[in-house]
Amino acid sequence: MGGVLGYGCVEPEADEPVFHSGWEGRVFGLVIAVKDGLSRPRLESLDPGEYLSGYYERWMLALERGLMARGALSAEELDATTDYFRSNPAAGPTRRVDPELTERVRRDMYRQRDVRKTPSLVTGRAVGHTHASA
Repeated sequence: MGGVLGYGCVEPEADEPVFHSGWEGRVFGLVIAVKDGLSRPRLESLDPGEYLSGYYERWMLALERGLMARGALSAEELDATTDYFRSNPAAGPTRRVDPELTERVRRDMYRQRDVRKTPSLVTGRAVGHTHASA
């Protein structure tokens, strides 16, 4: 869990795919499409069981809560949609063609990050460990 000792280092998989399942890519796209759809405080407000459910699972939960907090989604709508897809597993998500939104999502996905900043996490170092300065 973020910032909690005892969970060890993150071990990247060799040749790990960007998304393990198609739904993960859709969640990623939704988070980008919904400006401010995901925030650290919203992620950190998840209870530990939800937080440990998986990377994109917690993104999805935080996004759902953010949409509900904005009034863009109700718990009833979410429950009805979840029930529908549980009852109809072959059903796919509806597709909306919106070239402007598609371009914004693409642009935001590939925008340059400021690489001049000192990284806050270092490969091979467990969260919460400090390194001594010379």
